[in-house]
Amino acid sequence: MRSAFATAALVAALFAASPAPAQIPYFISSADAQAIAVQNGVATIYWLRLDEGVWKLEGRDVTGRFVRMRIDPRSGDVVNMYRGW
Repeated sequence: MRSAFATAALVAALFAASPAPAQIPYFISSADAQAIAVQNGVATIYWLRLDEGVWKLEGRDVTGRFVRMRIDPRSGDVVNMYRGW
C-alpha cells in the first residue's frame, strides 16, 4: 500500500513539474499595421489581412495613387511597398 501511494505521489510530482508551454511569438496587431502604413504615406486602407506570414494591405496615398504594402508582423518593418497609377 505504501509503495502504491509513493508511486502515485512521484508520478503526480513529475507531471506537476512539467515545463511551461512554449511562448507564442509576438505579432503586431492590425491597428499597429495600419499605423505603420499611415506613417509611410497611406491615407486610405481598403484591404488589410495577415496572410502568408506578413501583413498585406492595399489602399491609396494622399495623392490618390494606389499603394500595395507588406509589413513584417514580428518587427514591424515594411518588407515591400508598391505605388502604382
